[in-house]
Amino acid sequence: MAQQGSSPKRRRVSLVDVVVDDADRFACLCAESGLPMLSRVAPYGSLILTRADMEQFTAEIEAVRGRVDDPSGRALLEGVVRLAGICAAESSTELHLDGD
Repeated sequence: MAQQGSSPKRRRVSLVDVVVDDADRFACLCAESGLPMLSRVAPYGSLILTRADMEQFTAEIEAVRGRVDDPSGRALLEGVVRLAGICAAESSTELHLDGD
């Protein structure tokens, strides 16, 4: 994302990477987690997280990943952690969690 000024009309957002979850598994894992930040993820809404959110977000994802046994679920969470790492490394990036 490149941001020039504070006007939303001038704000430019560029896609850096994506993790596709066609089965809505991530939203289900978040809802079942009971963790504060992950509980904010809505299956039909959007949540935008910034670099400041990444430490807590990553810790909560790692806690959930420890409970998931199936390889596809773990791979999904690993992909989300990878995106969180990108967001944590660059102050101008945001992590967009978009539902249906």
